[in-house]
Amino acid sequence: DALARDDVTIDGDELRVASEALHRGDEREPVRIHAVPVAERHGIADTLEIEVGGGRDSDTPDFAFRRPADPPGWVRDATIYQIFVRSFAGETVDTTFSEIERRVEYVESLGVDTVWLTPVLASPTDHGYHVTDLFDTAADLGTRDEFESMVERFHEAGVRVLFDLVINHTSRDHPAFQLHRAGVSAYADHYERVPSEADATDVDWAGDDAPGVYFNWTQIPNVNYDSLAVRRWMLDVVDEWAPVVDGFRCDVAWGVPHGFWKEVRERVKARDADFLLLDETVPRDVAFRENEFDLHYDTDCYYALRDVGTGDAPASAVLDALDA
Repeated sequence: DALARDDVTIDGDELRVASEALHRGDEREPVRIHAVPVAERHGIADTLEIEVGGGRDSDTPDFAFRRPADPPGWVRDATIYQIFVRSFAGETVDTTFSEIERRVEYVESLGVDTVWLTPVLASPTDHGYHVTDLFDTAADLGTRDEFESMVERFHEAGVRVLFDLVINHTSRDHPAFQLHRAGVSAYADHYERVPSEADATDVDWAGDDAPGVYFNWTQIPNVNYDSLAVRRWMLDVVDEWAPVVDGFRCDVAWGVPHGFWKEVRERVKARDADFLLLDETVPRDVAFRENEFDLHYDTDCYYALRDVGTGDAPASAVLDALDA
């Protein structure tokens, strides 16, 4: 806001800011510059932060530049290994946090430097994506202390840990949904509702409308992000787990509003600039790159590789996908 129009010149794709405009007098305030596509151009907004140093009496200040929308440097060469937490140990023993911790050396031997854990929270399902408690680990996997011990063991081995964050929906068995379903007023706006003619079979609901779901998955109703109470609830979930791990793999990221993810990013990056945010957006959507996520599912490349492997596309399709 402190910059005058004359301080900025634009030539094609190049924007210049006069250095003296960044340190008038004794002012040494940080500057944030936003760039957005205009007219018929397509793209996403980007941000540049400039820290002005050198002290108040210096006529030649130092400038430090940071791009807060860029991914953390460590992820560029990362090897990410997915651990399905309820089957990783095989069929002879139960997979628990303690059992996974016992196998950290094996994971490290694979050349892995990052693990993505499928959901570790309470859930009635083997895959864990139907969550019934967003603030506690699943009893069949172990206690919160055992989870943190496992994470610490990975860290000792130089392996980062990604937490599968499931906040687009909950299980229908979640207490909040049961209260919503029963018509308790405090939970009336916690879940999406759609017209009753929507196909939501095998479920009885309070009220005239049915909860919103994706793909007729009636077991996992969508939470309602138009509700401030829900936003506070989910931010509390973020605050609960972000200090423990090194990043989030965000399930059904495409179902959660962009504005909420921007708030999540600001929140976790303020605590740890190297915290990773990986989105599940299928198909790939570049809009989630805009001050939201660091890493994305490259579905274009995946489908191209699959089709080349099955003989349904020429090898050049991979190059086309990489250029997309």
